[in-house]
Amino acid sequence: MEMHVCLPCKRVLHMGLFGKVFNRWLGRGIDFFGFSMNGCHYDIPLDGVFGQNAAYDRCSTLKTVVNRNARAMANGVWWITDKAGNDVTEKYSDIAVRLTAPNPIQTFSEFIMQMDVYRQLRGEVFVYFAAPVGSSASAAYSWWVIDPRYVEIETTGLLYGGEHIEDIIIRYWLNAGGQRTELDRSRLLHIKDVNQNLDFCPSDIGGVTRLYSVQNSVNNLIVAEEALLSMNKDRGALGILSNDTDDAAGHVPMSPEEQNRLQEKFKARYGLQQGQWKVIITDAKLKWQSMTMSVKELQLLEGMTENIQLICNAFDYPYELLANTNNVTYSNKQEAKKSWYEDTIIPMSRIYAEGFTRMLLGLGGDKFVMDFSGLSCLKTAEADRAKTYYQKAVAVRELYTLGVISREEARMELDYNEAIEGKATMYSTQGMDRGNTQEA
Repeated sequence: MEMHVCLPCKRVLHMGLFGKVFNRWLGRGIDFFGFSMNGCHYDIPLDGVFGQNAAYDRCSTLKTVVNRNARAMANGVWWITDKAGNDVTEKYSDIAVRLTAPNPIQTFSEFIMQMDVYRQLRGEVFVYFAAPVGSSASAAYSWWVIDPRYVEIETTGLLYGGEHIEDIIIRYWLNAGGQRTELDRSRLLHIKDVNQNLDFCPSDIGGVTRLYSVQNSVNNLIVAEEALLSMNKDRGALGILSNDTDDAAGHVPMSPEEQNRLQEKFKARYGLQQGQWKVIITDAKLKWQSMTMSVKELQLLEGMTENIQLICNAFDYPYELLANTNNVTYSNKQEAKKSWYEDTIIPMSRIYAEGFTRMLLGLGGDKFVMDFSGLSCLKTAEADRAKTYYQKAVAVRELYTLGVISREEARMELDYNEAIEGKATMYSTQGMDRGNTQEA
């Protein structure tokens, strides 16, 4: 049986089917993905790897939100630019190849989506740049996303006084496949989520999942979906059929065999589905005690909506973009999508770009840029900015024509460099009569 160290919960994880059973026995009894073997549901704990995986697998809303955020991140086009914003990607031939095929088994879009899914669920993600011995990360022949549960960080304890990474981190360990392998710290990129680790200290420099904040919402949705399935499939807990037979001695109890036979007969033959019997025909004397409650009284759908909104808020995903929202117009969705990219996707993409820049390009001035301007929802915003800029340029030109501001001042207002090489301060000769260097 393979064993790995689960860093978030500091336990040894046993891999495989029977390993999962054993892992749960270590904690709260033998169970599978939120259910004990007697069928009772328990809350899935989301502060550990097993719970995070189970939540992602079982909660459809969580999976939808996380996957859509990851797909949106993959829509960005990666460039390497210089200080002036010129494309210099071809200057880095090894990196340019990896931006198409990061490793032998993934496309770049798959690579980005995997990286972003781990970042959202785990609160952090690691990217390893496999390069020949003695080479830098920029010469890597493959890039790999590593699940944080397989990475162990050994620190020096000198976090706040460290100038270089070796002053803070002794080494990284990869615990996977039954092996413990040291990873070159100069080729391992550690990216943390926007959710902050409030215990950040010399011995704990990792990220923290945002899933824990919506643990109740995730569990509520799983239970609610299962309740709806039960109502559709088994009609829920409808009531009790009990023996109403008496003899001279009083009430005659029903034997366990008779109870099981009646239960199986009821489940197999009677119900609302096509081909099932709608009327019970039996020679047994039975009494019926209703236990039904309407879906409206349970308010399952209302509760699900509220929990879905909480998950959307936690993962910065617009609730309006989900398929099950009502009374949301097309314009509302377009505005929500534009805000989603501007407030969530693009800011997070800068964190990725800054991390890759630090690891692969250094501080020489060239940098990675993720470009989303080709998206239709952002082209509208670009058109609005162009219109605003044009109106501002017209106003600035009028001030310059009247001699109220100088050419340099006009350039500054339009976000150009103030200095004009070889030119003195100038005001328009069409406006007030002013010398070339006079103040307005």
